[in-house]
Amino acid sequence: MFISAIAIRTKQIAISPKGWIVGGSTGNSIGVWSVFDDGDVPPRWKIPVRQMTGLNVNGIALNSKHRELMVPTGNGNTIMTFYFPEVF
Repeated sequence: MFISAIAIRTKQIAISPKGWIVGGSTGNSIGVWSVFDDGDVPPRWKIPVRQMTGLNVNGIALNSKHRELMVPTGNGNTIMTFYFPEVF
């Protein structure tokens, strides 16, 4: 019997109260899609985190109370916060 192991790199995703899927996108950025999007579609919104800050995206957290998207990085234990009321 042949068994192979494949390493899959995944990024965390979150779903906002309004039905927006927030997750990792190409180029170390954050993308936002609708739960009603069908197929291989580009994100409706994109935050180019790496391009803006030079830091990598390591996860996603949503703060509904303050309408914020928080992105932790592995670079110096940094947490970036983006005000993003459109997804709430």
